[in-house]
Amino acid sequence: MAHCLIALGSNLGDRAQQLRQALAGLASLPATRLMARSRWLETPPIGGPAGQGPFLNGAALVSTSLAPAALLAELRRIESASGRVRADRWAARSLDVDLLLYEDAVIQTAELEVPHPRMAFRRFVLEPAAEIVPWMIHPENWWSIAGLLQHLNRGAEMIAVAAADEEMADQLIEHIATELNLQIASAGPPPSERPSIARWSSVLGGPTERPKLLLAVGASAGVDTRQLRRMLQLPLSGPVVWVAPSAADGFHEALAAVQSVWPRLAT
Repeated sequence: MAHCLIALGSNLGDRAQQLRQALAGLASLPATRLMARSRWLETPPIGGPAGQGPFLNGAALVSTSLAPAALLAELRRIESASGRVRADRWAARSLDVDLLLYEDAVIQTAELEVPHPRMAFRRFVLEPAAEIVPWMIHPENWWSIAGLLQHLNRGAEMIAVAAADEEMADQLIEHIATELNLQIASAGPPPSERPSIARWSSVLGGPTERPKLLLAVGASAGVDTRQLRRMLQLPLSGPVVWVAPSAADGFHEALAAVQSVWPRLAT
């Protein structure tokens, strides 16, 4: 039996009822047992179209004999039963049921990516997950769920951007700073309630405390991430947000990542 971490969320209709029905659906899956569930957490919407209502988010732990692809199909069936229609990315939805971790498996197919590529920096994912499985290890950055959440709570109030092309890094820094009214710093966080942003290369010579958010420009899918980390002089463990090299996609991904770490910047 594999232990699997699942995220649940809703921001349309009767959110609590839809989440309760999703839990009932998980508990009734074949060859599956619902082991634990978190409390519901209300959070602002991140990254999607404007005008959405707040989400209720939570997490569940299941033990299952279903293979990853079969489990994913069941999760999609539970979503569809709530009336979920997959349209615009990060749009309002009646129900999200996402597979975050399947034991220590690393899976990358056209249909499924495990660990979930954005779970390690999403506060709205980590807070409920840490309630029920603080001990589970992220198999690509090798930190526990509790450690990832602790880093969001205690890390330096700073965003660092790494890229092989320094001009690309500077452009991304400028776009994020302008959009969110952030200070561009050469090293270390300024005395401010808002995070600062800088190139990772400049942070290397500054304080040893790791930035809460480390953005790296590059495609990590199908690539040895340890090799990419070495190329960019990144820490060999811990969370790194890989953003697309294309300007528009990379900016959107990076902006959503910043707002996931600092939800107040999304409101």
